[in-house]
Amino acid sequence: TTLNTVQITNNGTIGLSATGGSTTLNTVQITNNGTIGLSAQMGADVTMRRCTVGRNARGGLELQDARFTIENTFVLDNGSGSSAFGGVWIGAAGAGSTFSNNTLARNRAAAVAGGVVCTASFSLVNSIVTSNTGAGPQIDMRCANDSSYVGDTANLNAADDHLTTGSTCCLDLGRSGADVPADDFDGDARPCPA
Repeated sequence: TTLNTVQITNNGTIGLSATGGSTTLNTVQITNNGTIGLSAQMGADVTMRRCTVGRNARGGLELQDARFTIENTFVLDNGSGSSAFGGVWIGAAGAGSTFSNNTLARNRAAAVAGGVVCTASFSLVNSIVTSNTGAGPQIDMRCANDSSYVGDTANLNAADDHLTTGSTCCLDLGRSGADVPADDFDGDARPCPA
């Protein structure tokens, strides 16, 4: 299944559930759903590029026993002070899974990291994880930081959540490689200068 430039919004429970099979999402908005934005489980193979996952009541992306490629995606304002997770839950990532060039901000959780929880070692590549709240740091200690920024000093534009020029902590940083996209959410070359 491939979805291009659609909105998945205001569902009473999960915005989109992928169980088994292959799902590709390009420039899809998954917002304001009653529980989780996207739940991928039971061998699902999910690709997300240039998507926005925001304001889902119980968490943004639940990636459990799934293979996934998440690139150039915004995960914003998901979860609450009573949520099991906030931005992203990565459990038993399938072989070849990648998470790169993403922005996670203002997600909230109760008893775990508000940004990203990894149930086993997993690398977050060239991503920005900022201003998330929960128990402890913004990312779980099993999440490996590979050229990502994790902290509270990234200044995001209030209108579109892109970095402002004052974000010297992470502007034009990151690494190149065959395993990361050569551009960003807007199609601009990354890192810059490339």
